[in-house]
Amino acid sequence: TRPTLDPAASDWLLETAWGADLHVMGRRAYRAMAARWGRSRRPEAAPFNRIGKAVFSNTLAEAHWPQTVIMTGDLSGEVRRLKASRGGYALVHGGARLARSLIEADLIDEYRLLIHPTLVREGVTLFERTPQLDLQSRESFPSGAIGAVYRPKDFSSADVGHGPAGSS
Repeated sequence: TRPTLDPAASDWLLETAWGADLHVMGRRAYRAMAARWGRSRRPEAAPFNRIGKAVFSNTLAEAHWPQTVIMTGDLSGEVRRLKASRGGYALVHGGARLARSLIEADLIDEYRLLIHPTLVREGVTLFERTPQLDLQSRESFPSGAIGAVYRPKDFSSADVGHGPAGSS
């Protein structure tokens, strides 16, 4: 666990996970999450095991984690179809490449970010271009982490609850 993932921050993440009706991820995030949560009996594993999962991959041959569908079609088209067919929101996990593709296709309705007070020298950035975001809510945790919810400035409030949400 991260040193900034105190019980209050963990509760915020768990609430976010339970709020989703679909977990969306790429192949690498799928493999990591299936290994971590797939066999876990810990209470925080429940939303990951009980809620459906869509994995976008052209190379993953089969998925052994229950309630997982492998998506090999056009990312934008498939996500638009998923958004239209679901009642709640999809939570996107890991993978800057997947997140960037969704951002560029204007398919992110809300960003739910857990921001850790850690400086990183290198890595992959989430945003290639800087979007204009409106802060919807924020919560500070004892460890110094912050849970923040943002929406794109041009986001229609009529779309709330019907699209992917990013999380980190």
